[in-house]
Parts: sequence; structure tokens; C-alpha cells
Amino acid sequence: MGKMNRNRRVMLLAIGAVASGFSGASTGNTISGFALSDQDAVDRTVGEDSHPKFSDGDEVSAKQFGLLAKGEKGASSAVNAKALKSLRTAAETYRLRVNFPAGIYELPAGTRLDANNSTWVFAPGAVLKLHDEQAATDFIAFIKPVNQKLIGLKVDANRAQQNSRAFGADRCAVLVVNAKGCTFLSSEIISSPGKGFGVLSTPGGTTSDMEIRGFKGGNCSKQVLIVDGNNMAGFFKRVVINDVRIGATSHAGVALNDGASDVTLSDVVADVQSGTWDAVSIRDSWDIKLSNVRGSRGRNGLYLQRLNGFCGRIEMDNVVGEENLQNGILIAGAEDVVGGVVVGRNNAAAGINITAGAGGHRCKNIRIAAPSAYDNKENPTQQYGILVQGADNCRLGKSTTYGNTKRNVSVIRSEVLAE
Repeated sequence: MGKMNRNRRVMLLAIGAVASGFSGASTGNTISGFALSDQDAVDRTVGEDSHPKFSDGDEVSAKQFGLLAKGEKGASSAVNAKALKSLRTAAETYRLRVNFPAGIYELPAGTRLDANNSTWVFAPGAVLKLHDEQAATDFIAFIKPVNQKLIGLKVDANRAQQNSRAFGADRCAVLVVNAKGCTFLSSEIISSPGKGFGVLSTPGGTTSDMEIRGFKGGNCSKQVLIVDGNNMAGFFKRVVINDVRIGATSHAGVALNDGASDVTLSDVVADVQSGTWDAVSIRDSWDIKLSNVRGSRGRNGLYLQRLNGFCGRIEMDNVVGEENLQNGILIAGAEDVVGGVVVGRNNAAAGINITAGAGGHRCKNIRIAAPSAYDNKENPTQQYGILVQGADNCRLGKSTTYGNTKRNVSVIRSEVLAE
């Protein structure tokens, strides 16, 4: 009994570290300061819980472990938390395929769902919901998961009933830490009082061979989908994010922050409807590939930013920033950026703005083969088409620029070769 309690305390301390260690390094927000030891990450013992014996690879229902949907007799977040603890252990031990029937399953903050080498399938209408009690840590956490696959995960962190300030700006509806070989298919964040879906590499830790495909989200107080390198101290290998749809949010849509690297981001529509934050933001991150990305109705559609470190080695094609409060595409202090078709249209400040970043760091080695920057509205608002005001060695291919209220192309104190 004493051993079980110690294990439980270790688990709670690990989850608490996720909550208390986060801090915002800048106005863009980050997930930082999270430390994780191997001992903290492991909580596989069943303790007093019991469950039937299974064969390797069996298909089971979460109901078999006592999980109860809202409205069922005896349902509570405490009951479901206990059921999930047993379910996680069995799923990992027997490599189970776990099915969640339709229903709303209330759970407490700090709920762990990691179970190595297992598959979790959520039926349409199955929702994991944070209970009404005030939370002060991440809602759902996957701590060092290995070869886990989730299909149809839908999470509601209960923004309507939670206090965003008490929950914390850098806590997530779903947090995935140091994942290896994991896949999330058709996931959705319904709401969050903080961030939505966070992918984090801890200092010295690595996220590798991770895929997020078919993601939907909105109604988050902060970023809906964020990949974070913990102030450039974490590592990433082969992270693929594809088919993303983000609706209205109080903050940003997609953010790759502070050491995110080796990330492919494609087929993204981020219509954040927030003039204060960016639809798609890449800050102090490198080795990024962007394709078929559209950022709209934010502060900037796409923001490539050097703030506290290096931002560069970025490839992008078919990238569009439209109807944003400031710029369609803003490149500030980034280096080694190669673009194909890059479009900024119908914004307020500039379609494409290439400028110096924090500390006066100028952009370097910018190549955009097919830039377009225009305003085709009946009453144009975009002041500049292409504005270059802080770049060394910038090459722009044949451009399409028209309808801008001040100038179609403006170059200020920059080394630019235009075709």
C-alpha cells in the first residue's frame, strides 16, 4: 500500500511539473521550463485496480473498465479517472485496441492517456471533457508515449466553466511530451481555457516520428496547435502535421516556437478571427517545410520571426496570407528562406513584408520565386504590396502587385534583386 501511494505521488508531482513549470517567454507564448526524469514519466502499475486478462492485440471497450458517460448512473470524473488508470495499464501490457463509444466522459485535470504500443479509437460523439472544478494543470497528458495511435480524439477543456487566468496561459487541453512514433488522426480541440494541443520536447528530450493528421480546433484562449522546443533546449525529428482546420479563437492558430525543428506543416487553413495574434507563427525555429498554408483574419497571416535565437532554413510554397489586420506574410529577421508561390492579398499593412527582427537582426538570403501582393477589393485597404525594409541578399522573382493604396513595391535600405 505504501509503495502504491509513493508511485501515485510521483505521478502527481510529474503532472504538477507540467503545470507549474510553464512560463511565457514573450508575447507569442511558449511552453517552457518543463523538466522530466524517467522515473517521473513512468506510472504503469495497477496498484489496487484490477481488470480482466487479455490476449495481445485484443479489441476492448473502455466501458469494460468502468468508464461512464455523463448521465449514466454513478458517473463522475473521479470514477472515470480510476477506470482510465486501469485501462492505460492493460492497454500497454496487452497492446490493446481500445474503443470509446459515443458519450461525454468527464475527467479531472492531469489525466494521463499514454499507453505504449496501443491504439485508441473514439467513436463519433465521444468527447473527453474537463470537469467543472477549477483546474490548474493540463487536462489530458501523454508523457513519453511510444508507438501509440489515437483516432478521433475529441477534447473539451471546458473553457465556459474554467477560469482562464487560474488555468494558466501555458497549460493545454492536450499535452504530448517527448513522443516517439505516435500518430494522432482526426483529433479535435473543442475548447480550452489555455492552449489547445501542445507538442513539447523537454530539455534534452526528443519528439520523433510523430504525425498529426486531420486536426480541427478553435475556441481556445491561446494557441490552438503549438509545437515547442522549450527555449531551444528540446529536439525534434520528423514531425508531420497535415490537414489542419482552425476556426475562431481568442489567440493564434498554429505556432512553432522556440526550437521547433524538422517539422512539415501542410494543408492548413487557419481563420483565427483575432486581430491581436497571428494565424500561423514560426518563432526561433528552423528546418521547417510549409505547403498549402493559408492564414487569415489574424494580426499577420504567416509570421516568421527571430526573437531570442535563430529562425531560418524554411521552405514554403503555396502560402497565402489574406484579410489580416497587419501583414499577409511577415518575415522578420529570418534567414535562408526559400519560397515558391507566396501570396499576400487584401490585408491592411502589406501583402509581403520583409523586415528586421528583434535586436535589429536583418533578414538574410531570402528567395521567393513567385511573390504576389495585391488588393482586389472594391475598396482597397492594403497599403503596400511588397515592402522590403531590412534584408541582405534578397531575391524576388517576377511579382504580381496591384491595387495597393500606397505603393505596389517599396524597397528601403535593403539589398534586393527583383526580376
